[in-house]
Amino acid sequence: RPVICAVPTARKARMSRPRTIADRELLSAARKVFLTEGVHAPVSAVAKELGVSVGALFFRMKSKDQLLIRALLPPFPPPEVELLGQELPPRVDPRRRLLMLLTGLCDYLPEALPGFFLLHTAGVLPMQKNRPDTIDVVMRSVLATWLRRAKASRLLSVANPAAAADAIIGAMEARFLHAYLLKRTFS
Repeated sequence: RPVICAVPTARKARMSRPRTIADRELLSAARKVFLTEGVHAPVSAVAKELGVSVGALFFRMKSKDQLLIRALLPPFPPPEVELLGQELPPRVDPRRRLLMLLTGLCDYLPEALPGFFLLHTAGVLPMQKNRPDTIDVVMRSVLATWLRRAKASRLLSVANPAAAADAIIGAMEARFLHAYLLKRTFS
């Protein structure tokens, strides 16, 4: 459902046409409210931000948890993760290709980590040890696979692809999590 018709709030005349809100606008407003006020912010704050009623939001999102998850977590996996998992390292300049893919992940992580962190600390998205489908596990796994393929093809010298993937992804995650927590911007 790409759009919703919202019930007019008390501020608007009852005869006015209900406001139409796209998914993107709804989730953007919710993300803004939850990142600013925290996950315990009431749904009414999101409704107020959009100029619609709480009922209109709950017509679209069946629960606050559903709204939180959809607003705070971008779609996963990003294209770079899919490419790392599928493609063979190129024969020409594999380091450059790897840099391009990791740079793409650097665009994804600043968006994903703050939401993931908030959802985890609020208990909405509990961490489960060794779950194979979490963002961090999937990213490490596909990068390790890519590095193994590059090593097997003698394109890169990687002593331990799994350890290298842990170090690279861990450093990227730490960088963007610190940026979020300390309100810093990294290039």
